[in-house]
Amino acid sequence: MPFTLLDQTELLQLIRSRSRVGAEVLYDQYAKVLSLAIFHIVKQNVLTNMVLEKAICQIWDTADQYNEQELPFLPWMLGIARTLAKENIASMKLE
Repeated sequence: MPFTLLDQTELLQLIRSRSRVGAEVLYDQYAKVLSLAIFHIVKQNVLTNMVLEKAICQIWDTADQYNEQELPFLPWMLGIARTLAKENIASMKLE
């Protein structure tokens, strides 16, 4: 599928309607920046990819709870990605 650039409102509508295009565009538009934020915390490529997958799934699953008036979309997604990265690092230290 060719890269499709959507604005936040269009993308949220697609994600909330569980559209496959929404999932693809979410990944295409945001995977790189989310990966960079995750890698900054975990410092490992394999772990970065694992956390990115979890973050994308959580964003997908909780998009209905996201409130556009409280926080812009990207900072909200970055918060999810960073939280998951920190949780993974903490759980590794416990093992």
